[in-house]
Amino acid sequence: MNERSDMIPLTWLGGTKPELPVGVTWGVPWAEGALKRDEPLVLYSSTGERTPVQSWPTAYWPDGGVKWTAHAVSLPAANVTDGYRLQKGEPALGGSVFTVTLPEDGIEVDTGAIVCRFNRGGTSVIREIVRGEAGSAATPS
Repeated sequence: MNERSDMIPLTWLGGTKPELPVGVTWGVPWAEGALKRDEPLVLYSSTGERTPVQSWPTAYWPDGGVKWTAHAVSLPAANVTDGYRLQKGEPALGGSVFTVTLPEDGIEVDTGAIVCRFNRGGTSVIREIVRGEAGSAATPS
C-alpha cells in the first residue's frame, strides 16, 4: 500500500514504455477511509496531461469505502509517457462520448456517429442502426 493515498504513482513493468499502441489494466489497493464510493479518479501522464481512464471498484471496506479499484486505459503509441499518476479528481473525457437511453420499447445507444436501437425482447436483438441523418437506417435482416 502506498503511504500517500491521495496520489498513486504508476510505472511500466521493466521500466520501459511500449513503442506500440497499448491497452492496459491494473488494480490499486486503498487504505481504509482513503476513497469513498462516489469519489472520481483521474489519471495524469508524466507530462501532466489528464488521460481518459475507466475505473471501477472491485472490493469495499466494512465502512463502505473502496478497498480496491480496477482501471483500464487505451493509449496510442504517440501518447504513451514514462509514467502516470492516479489520484482523486474529475476524470478526463475520452474522445468518444456516448449516451444510453431506455425508452419503453428498447435500449438506444448514441455514439455520435451512429444510433443503435436494441429490442428488449423478440427474435431480433438489434432493431436498427442509424448513421447520419434521421431516416437513413440500416436494419439487420
